[in-house]
Amino acid sequence: MLKVLIFIYNAKIFEEKIKEQYPEFIVKSWSSWKDCDDFIEEADILICYKISDELLRKAKKLRWIQLLSAGCDHILNLPSFKKNIMLSTSKNIHHIPISEYVMSYVLSICQKSFDYMKLQKERKWVKIERLELENKTLGLIGTGSIGREIARKARVFGMKILGVKRVQAQVEFIDEIYGIDNMDTVLSLSDFIVLSLPLLESTRNLIGEKELGKMKSSACLINIARGEILDEHALVEALKNKKLSGAVLDVFREEPLREDSELWDVENLIITPHISWAGEYTVERLTDLLLENIVRYLNGEKVKYLVDPDVGY
Repeated sequence: MLKVLIFIYNAKIFEEKIKEQYPEFIVKSWSSWKDCDDFIEEADILICYKISDELLRKAKKLRWIQLLSAGCDHILNLPSFKKNIMLSTSKNIHHIPISEYVMSYVLSICQKSFDYMKLQKERKWVKIERLELENKTLGLIGTGSIGREIARKARVFGMKILGVKRVQAQVEFIDEIYGIDNMDTVLSLSDFIVLSLPLLESTRNLIGEKELGKMKSSACLINIARGEILDEHALVEALKNKKLSGAVLDVFREEPLREDSELWDVENLIITPHISWAGEYTVERLTDLLLENIVRYLNGEKVKYLVDPDVGY
């Protein structure tokens, strides 16, 4: 009899669906750290976004972790994670809300929406020159399912799409693909740069002072990947010194962002609390994937989006 532990906020939705399909399972959910008990010591399957190393160390019988996130670095980097634990992600689930998030800010920046909101509060009737997306260049550092969906939406506006990919190969909706060794070319040509790649040892601190210096002073950087990929202090300096036009950050090295962080007060920096992944139908898509993978697991089939720990995704 399988024992399933669900550890997420509002876990009851997933718990009810699993119990409905598999009444013979023993299913328990935690919604916060204070709910933790010894059930993890008996669990066969763990469904979560993240978990502490302390709790994972107690999971002696754990056979499979189903992540509800697309990234898995936060699990692979835990000292107690063992390669004999099967790990799968929720790839191809979050690309719709994230791509809409990115394009909403690209459009808002070009249309000067935030400037007009400020003027409205000041009761000022001032006209500002707006930008057009037609023929602007979008650079995608990372061309997985999220990057491809951003590219698909951006093409509708007539943008030129450049991509940086670890293994150089053509990707649908992207005009030109560059290897990681030629990332500087993409940085220098792009009007918008979007970080949409996984966090690996090779991508940690990938974008620093040198890389930001390669970008156009009129360019905007958007990070929806991982905070550790970007040198936040270098970004602050680039924005303060007008070496970069603006930035949108949804992910940070430390979350939640501290109240005393220097990021809060930087002009032309937009901050959101790691919400780009969450869309109207995200839970519905996650539930469908979860139930499909449970069927695969029970039938001895390969679950979808299985992680290779040696590769990192």
